[in-house]
Amino acid sequence: MPIVFKNTESYTLSPVQFSSESELQEILAENPSLLMDENDPEFALVSREVSLGNSGLLDILLVDKEGRPIAVEVKLEKNAEVRRQVVGQVFDYVSALSLYTVDELDNLVGGKLDLVLGELVNRNDEADFKRHWKQLGANLRAGEVRVIVAVDSAPEDLVRIIRFINEHSNLDVRLVSIQKYLSPNHEVILVPTLLVFGGGMQISKASKAIRPEFEQVISRYNAIADPGFTARGKGRMYRLIYPDSWPWEFHYEFFDCGDKISIEIHLEGENVRSLGPFLQSFEPQIKMLFPTADVTWDAAHSRHRGGITARPYAGWRYLGSRTIPRPGKAV
Repeated sequence: MPIVFKNTESYTLSPVQFSSESELQEILAENPSLLMDENDPEFALVSREVSLGNSGLLDILLVDKEGRPIAVEVKLEKNAEVRRQVVGQVFDYVSALSLYTVDELDNLVGGKLDLVLGELVNRNDEADFKRHWKQLGANLRAGEVRVIVAVDSAPEDLVRIIRFINEHSNLDVRLVSIQKYLSPNHEVILVPTLLVFGGGMQISKASKAIRPEFEQVISRYNAIADPGFTARGKGRMYRLIYPDSWPWEFHYEFFDCGDKISIEIHLEGENVRSLGPFLQSFEPQIKMLFPTADVTWDAAHSRHRGGITARPYAGWRYLGSRTIPRPGKAV
């Protein structure tokens, strides 16, 4: 039981139960720093009780300054689900969030994702904000979502299970207990304890490094790329390709999906939205060029501006030589 020393006096704090999961959820939504480790990048609340379709309601959605989505599941020990269902929910939330584009998720939460990320980074620096926004989208697609299970008290079985998930999967799952105490003068004191840090601690340096296979593809492509069409940027999971005469919002893109590398064509700004039908016309042509690739037109990409994905990557230079002259004229 905690003891507080104040000047020459001391007093004992009395433990108090949370009245409901809603109470703990509200406290964490208002004070997300209770879930932070000192080495974490700053993160902030996006929304509470986010509907993820068949996956149910996500208690709390946060985002950090590096563009990483964070899903928070709140449970009280007295809830029978604390051990039985929380593990299934962890996988469910990560898989559900990975189905959303960053723009779709932003629409789902009423534009709050855009606002909150803008507050965390320098919105006045448009290029910096767009870089973080794109990284957030890349993290969603790759399933790089941190999950925090927040409880009032954690049974040993739950601690063991969460540790097992982190040690035997690529998921980053954190277990945090929040204990509530009442002082003699009726002040509420909340004490967080990080019980399981999550996979992010062990893989943080590696996760920031580009995958060797992806780096090799970029290097080989740049060695044969036509002048003005080399891959740009330093993103760990993506590279953009567009000549100086194009707005960056209309670009080709290499994307590292983890198990495969895709080549994509994106429209990511209002100034190029009108090119949607033109871009969609490429889909049949690309399918003929690469019959073994999974080629799809995504009408919902980037707030319904559109995009084409060819996965796995193959013969980019051949693809580019057939398509670059046409979009170049359109731009």
